[in-house]
Amino acid sequence: MNINETLWLKEAKGKENLVIDSSGSFVEKMPFFTPHFIKGLEKNKIKVRHLVQKNKNIHPSKTTNVRYFNGEIKETPLATNIYGNKIALILWIDVPEAVVIENKAVDSYRDYFEILWNQAKK
Repeated sequence: MNINETLWLKEAKGKENLVIDSSGSFVEKMPFFTPHFIKGLEKNKIKVRHLVQKNKNIHPSKTTNVRYFNGEIKETPLATNIYGNKIALILWIDVPEAVVIENKAVDSYRDYFEILWNQAKK
């Protein structure tokens, strides 16, 4: 698979991806794909703002800004990616599953992310 040809990277090119992720499971579940994906983020100038639990191994790209949840937050295998007019819900289980919702109402979910982002620690 050519990472530069993935649909998600094409759709997100030059835009921003917002991530809510308490477990940081991407690296663990996709160890081969991770470095290629990071290169794709950088090549396509995709800005990422990533909310995660402290001490999680996420391997951020050069275009990623990371903040950490305040206090104790329960770890969950569910990650949320918000990009364009889409929300991707990714369940990081033994065989990962994902659902993508495409709707202009995504802006309201983006507002929710901003509240969390502004309360998070650098």
